[in-house]
Amino acid sequence: MHRPFTAARARQQPSRAAARWQRPVTILALGVLAVLAVGWWSTPAQGRPAAATAHPAGHLAVPGPLAAGVAAADDGPATDTSWGPLTPADRDLLVRVKLAGLWEIPAGDMAQNHSTDQRVKAVGRVLATDHRRLNAEVAVAARKLQVTMPDRPILSQQGWLDEMTAERGHAFDETFANRLRTAHGVVFSIIAQVRDSTRNTMVRNFATEANEVVEKHMSLLESTGFVTPTAADTLTPPTPHGPITTQMVIVAVVLVAAANLALAARRSWT
Repeated sequence: MHRPFTAARARQQPSRAAARWQRPVTILALGVLAVLAVGWWSTPAQGRPAAATAHPAGHLAVPGPLAAGVAAADDGPATDTSWGPLTPADRDLLVRVKLAGLWEIPAGDMAQNHSTDQRVKAVGRVLATDHRRLNAEVAVAARKLQVTMPDRPILSQQGWLDEMTAERGHAFDETFANRLRTAHGVVFSIIAQVRDSTRNTMVRNFATEANEVVEKHMSLLESTGFVTPTAADTLTPPTPHGPITTQMVIVAVVLVAAANLALAARRSWT
């Protein structure tokens, strides 16, 4: 005599089917996330396509730890403008100043929340304010002189920002003061050279103002008491990780799917 097919048994069958698929699906999802995480941490950002970190003009690939927002002059010829000849060094200076603002403004803003030192907070506010003003001025000059400007930090700058993002208190103060002081020291001498050599009146006027701002910023950073005589080659920013690529996703799905098939085959034999 057959047992009656009750409503309770009917409810149990779908739930058992769902439970049978729930574990493999969960393992699949967790496995994909795990493989992607491992791949992201083990893939250096230098492996990204050049377009992700380079300036459209193609002259921002600067070797060494002192890239720090500094662009290498291109090899293009000088061009005639209403303000005088515009040389590669002149164009490069405008790009450098814009790049400095792209990472120093976020760094100055970050100091307001990551530091507990009032002097560091105040210096961060001044740096961010001054670079916002310089950004506006360099945008005007670049438009008139037809110089293409970057719109995001280069790799070394982003590495420094990532480093500071993870720090708080005294650790942040030291990184903030030393990274920014090193970058200012590099660009300071370059601005002076362009100021001396340029025959473009617009670039000369801008270089004069930028020189004053950079010198002011160096003094402010030194006034925090956190700037140390660290060798410049030890200030290499940490390598950012990523990105998660299509290849990584495919590998993750294939590996985890194979693991689930093996698990299913094992169950079928038991």
